[in-house]
Amino acid sequence: MKTPCPPEDWYKQYFKEPYGLFYHDFLVPERMSRSEAEFVMNAVDLKACRALLDCPCGYARHFPYFETRCDCVYGLDLSADCLARAKETNPACRIVQGDMRALPFSAGKFDLVLNLFNSFGYF
Repeated sequence: MKTPCPPEDWYKQYFKEPYGLFYHDFLVPERMSRSEAEFVMNAVDLKACRALLDCPCGYARHFPYFETRCDCVYGLDLSADCLARAKETNPACRIVQGDMRALPFSAGKFDLVLNLFNSFGYF
């Protein structure tokens, strides 16, 4: 029996709520977000980082940690629901809705671009 393939644009639906609620409350506890951010902050000199892009940023769970070390933290994500949740928890965060395959930023804008979850292999 052949396994059906997901629709070509499956990712446009997958990250709608309750994705953020489910991941935030059950799968990715706060201590995991802090641990991941601390790993990056220990591996990279964020004091020299003027601008950082978390791409895709999801619901911006790493922002509070990076903002303590980097002058300007941005996030990009395709999911409007994730970005709405990001704004709820980090009202001042700089987020942009867009596709990570076509970054809407000028070349050289960021000193560091991060992908901290599992989206890298989706496409």
